[in-house]
Amino acid sequence: MMLLRTVMTIIAYICPLAGLVLLIYGTATKRKKFCGFGIAALLMCPLLLGLQFMLAVKQYSFDMNDLPTFSVTSSSLSSGVWDDSISNTDIGSNTSPELSWEEVPGAEVYLVYMIDPDGFNWVHMNTVTSSTSLPAGAVTSEYVGPYPPSGTHEYVVYVFALRSAKDGYPGDVDHMSDGISSLGSMVNTFENGESGNVIAYGTVSGTFSHVE
Repeated sequence: MMLLRTVMTIIAYICPLAGLVLLIYGTATKRKKFCGFGIAALLMCPLLLGLQFMLAVKQYSFDMNDLPTFSVTSSSLSSGVWDDSISNTDIGSNTSPELSWEEVPGAEVYLVYMIDPDGFNWVHMNTVTSSTSLPAGAVTSEYVGPYPPSGTHEYVVYVFALRSAKDGYPGDVDHMSDGISSLGSMVNTFENGESGNVIAYGTVSGTFSHVE
């Protein structure tokens, strides 16, 4: 699709020049056919740019509800509450949770996020693996455990099955983000900018409460 959009963009920028040349030539030689071709070429420019824009919107639109899902489990969860050990608090050890999920056919790597949607979509984990599990404590520099400033927050783990690995993934750890839909949209692109990198995704979530 990117090749099609590139070709359409090139043609759209050529059309005005070609249209003017045809229109001038047709007027100078009093040939109505060339004038008609010139007007058609001029009108084609905004039409192609509009179509190119619509294709771009379609290409980069990303709706997680349209994706297949798979199961993700964690032994670091008890009755919907994350273990104290995964937290970055006085009662925790900042140990990344144990996570396991189903193998997804066609997936080269799996991208794992932990997000706090109750706290500005704070990113607590952003790591990639070719395995279908992460033992407890397997993620170090790419993980900062829950530390809610007040009340009880939900911490959601998202696992994206990707067709192809690429250099770097959006979402800085221990910083807020624009949310999982925005992150997923960026993750869904290949290195060359084409979309469709995400095959499926899975989630598992739990809560953790503020520690005095």
